[in-house]
Amino acid sequence: MKTRVLLLAIVTVAAFAACQTVPKSIPTTLTPAEYFQDAQLAASQHENYDAALMYYNTFVKRYPKDSSRVAEAQYEIAFLYYKKGNLTKSLDLFKKLVDKYKQPGADALPRWPLVLSNKLIIIIDNDLQKQKKK
Repeated sequence: MKTRVLLLAIVTVAAFAACQTVPKSIPTTLTPAEYFQDAQLAASQHENYDAALMYYNTFVKRYPKDSSRVAEAQYEIAFLYYKKGNLTKSLDLFKKLVDKYKQPGADALPRWPLVLSNKLIIIIDNDLQKQKKK
């Protein structure tokens, strides 16, 4: 019985560790939608933010001309850094994304990344101010 419980514990730990690994590379055969699906799966079901970041960053590198989806990926990247607790990096990335909406052609971009980025900039600024006061 103890051996069975120990074996089950080892398998559970190994399965959890496997979920936390970051892929060494992202297959080039993925569709744009699959990058987002795999990133969201890694982040939401496994809390593997590093793997999710790899999917989004790889998407941005491989599809730089897909400006709408790149803006969405950039939002997700900034949000993942926020979830990881890296407020300074997250704030910087959100501000860069907002600046992107001031450039020519920005009217073709989806609005939700801009709206949410602006809201999170305020939240992060407040959090950073509280940290400074401590």
